[in-house]
Amino acid sequence: MIKKAVIGCVLIVLICPTFLVLSSGVRHLLVINSLHKHQEKWSELGMEDYRFILDIEEVFPHGEVHVLIEVREGQRARISNIDTQVEMNEVEIADNFLDRLDTIDELFEAIDNGVRGNFGIIPLAMWFSAEFDGQYHFPSLVNIDHIFLVDGGITYKIQNFFP
Repeated sequence: MIKKAVIGCVLIVLICPTFLVLSSGVRHLLVINSLHKHQEKWSELGMEDYRFILDIEEVFPHGEVHVLIEVREGQRARISNIDTQVEMNEVEIADNFLDRLDTIDELFEAIDNGVRGNFGIIPLAMWFSAEFDGQYHFPSLVNIDHIFLVDGGITYKIQNFFP
């Protein structure tokens, strides 16, 4: 009887983490698929002139960033600090990694890269969630959190989008 109980406990210890990893992996694939579908729909709209507020909450190293980004002909025209209403210079933009996030297309790419990790695969020890705008299909709220890394999370929030 004790032998059966020990075997049962060992099986539970082995099966539960495997199930959690597999279910997490399937969930990530579904969310990535949704990200790519919305990216295609966004691209089909051909939006080249727009503005939006981008909020980035990153635990480390930058903290919070709140900026107004204006895009003209598919390129960054201006980035302004929301709090001061002052246009940011190139050094401030680069220091906050905004030079890689200054259009919706670049934001899609950064999210995809952040989710896939360094080796192009989805890390299993990660939590990822995304919400998309129903009309324009851009990511309106994205959370990426590497569960086993302290200070490893980032949130992107797009609001006040105007074409």
